Amino acid sequence: MIDDGIGISMDILKDIETKKNSEKVGIGIRNVHQRVQMYFGKEYGVEIKSELDVGTTVNIWLPKSIQKGDLNEE
Repeated sequence: MIDDGIGISMDILKDIETKKNSEKVGIGIRNVHQRVQMYFGKEYGVEIKSELDVGTTVNIWLPKSIQKGDLNEE
């Protein structure tokens, strides 16, 4: 997702990145990040890049493909 808003300051962005595995960041970011890593591994998850007065980009990294049985199927 990309927006062309005011962006996020480096201090706040670092705070979000360091806390996305804890309960001290918004539940949405944490929930998506932890679920992606739980299913696909630590190399995947949510990445946030931002520049003040330029905008913010949020990437959700997923594997290109998965094999049958890779997910915890119920």
